[in-house]
Amino acid sequence: MIQGRRVAGVPNRLFLLAAASLLAVAGVGASGCSGERNATPGAGASASGSAESSPSSADASRGGAAGTSVPARSDHAPGTVASGADASLSIVTYRVRTMGTMGDIKVAVADSAAGWSFAHAGKRAWDRVDSLMSNWTETSEVARINRDGAAGVIVQPEVAQVIDRALSIGRESGGAFDITVEPLVRLWGFLAGTPHVPSNEQIEAMRQRVGLAQVDFTPSTRGLRFAGPGVHIDLGGIAKGYGVDAAVLDMAAAGARIMMIDLSGNIRTVGLPPGRDHWTIGVRDPKKRWPYFAQLDVDE
Repeated sequence: MIQGRRVAGVPNRLFLLAAASLLAVAGVGASGCSGERNATPGAGASASGSAESSPSSADASRGGAAGTSVPARSDHAPGTVASGADASLSIVTYRVRTMGTMGDIKVAVADSAAGWSFAHAGKRAWDRVDSLMSNWTETSEVARINRDGAAGVIVQPEVAQVIDRALSIGRESGGAFDITVEPLVRLWGFLAGTPHVPSNEQIEAMRQRVGLAQVDFTPSTRGLRFAGPGVHIDLGGIAKGYGVDAAVLDMAAAGARIMMIDLSGNIRTVGLPPGRDHWTIGVRDPKKRWPYFAQLDVDE
């Protein structure tokens, strides 16, 4: 394991790119928060790679990481805290099921009741993003876009911001990141049915629906039109990163000042944990759940 590397000069954000992997999560999880004892204040999450957007146009810092969160322990006790060197604040960890996965909210509080309030603010942000950007429900904004995009639609503001950022990343990456990949993802069975390898003929036919040129989007009006029927978008590679930033904004508005947010490996930190000068981030090998490939110490 690589240990103890200090990452400085990247305020409030961990930006990691590791080996890419395609993950499919069946369905959207049930709502709810659970508190969890945090044995080491500031000890955090795992990360490996995806694109991220920010919910605030004033937030010029961009980046993200996607991967798999540390599994929840079965011995957690709701609302318990782990004390740091500063006796007035403790880190409380809440495990949240949302967006078809698990997320961890770590926040420094004087009492666990305040932690619950902050955690629910973060979860509400995640649930809002999920209701807008999920590909697993027919009622989301993305589902509406996919149904009506060939005729032209006006996109909801938050989703428009994420689409604009996603298309920019697509252009900057030469098409390596492409939200129009949805028809291929569905063909392989990752959005419905059983994952399988389609025939070359099926893949080639579906590729005709994929590519950044298939989407005509005007940010100033939020107008979007697909090149034709069968073109669909999938925001799965960027929505969780956006959700992390949305949770940070909403929790900060509720009064949280020190936090680490981890949604399926998309990680953002604000402030420093009590009694420590860094957060500890474990980076998981994309082919193994354990042990961690590396450990990073992240400060502001």
